[in-house]
Amino acid sequence: MNNGIDFSKYPVAQQIIEETELQDEIHEYPMIMMGKDETAVNMAEMLLLCKAAMAISIPLRQRSKVSSNYYLNQIRNKAHVLAQSEALREYGLSFEDLDHMVPHQNSLFGT
Repeated sequence: MNNGIDFSKYPVAQQIIEETELQDEIHEYPMIMMGKDETAVNMAEMLLLCKAAMAISIPLRQRSKVSSNYYLNQIRNKAHVLAQSEALREYGLSFEDLDHMVPHQNSLFGT
């Protein structure tokens, strides 16, 4: 399986590949384990979730917070760490920043 990605365009991913010496094997790993349709549905649902998070209704905001756990897990489980790292870099964020943005996620796992 060849994922056909030119990692030289993605500096964070390229650095991780070089540090872990995966140059010869990296094309065997899928970067995203989600189809286009599933991705589109998840993105649409996340947009609605973001709107709900800004609602005046406290129960709606609470449901939004709980639902965000599902989407964060979807991303963490279905996107390769290289794709996650590169996406965070594009927004100027790190995994630590993400943990600060979603602190209730860590409390669910006792960290």
